[in-house]
Amino acid sequence: MQDKEKRQLLSAITFVSSVGATLISNLAVGYFIGKWLDGKFESFPTATMVGIVVGMITGIWSIYKWIVRDYIKG
Repeated sequence: MQDKEKRQLLSAITFVSSVGATLISNLAVGYFIGKWLDGKFESFPTATMVGIVVGMITGIWSIYKWIVRDYIKG
């Protein structure tokens, strides 16, 4: 494997792992905030479900902005 190919492979692996980490962390934050709100307002599972959906939306939005900034424009 040539040096350029190794850098491209490493870049792809870094990109995929960053996308996964971003999505999982946003989902986790949404889940735990929703779970906390459910405990506070006794509304299980409404706030948890809303938190998961908001976490998915913010995760996808963050990934979209990152791709546009780094790969499409730059």
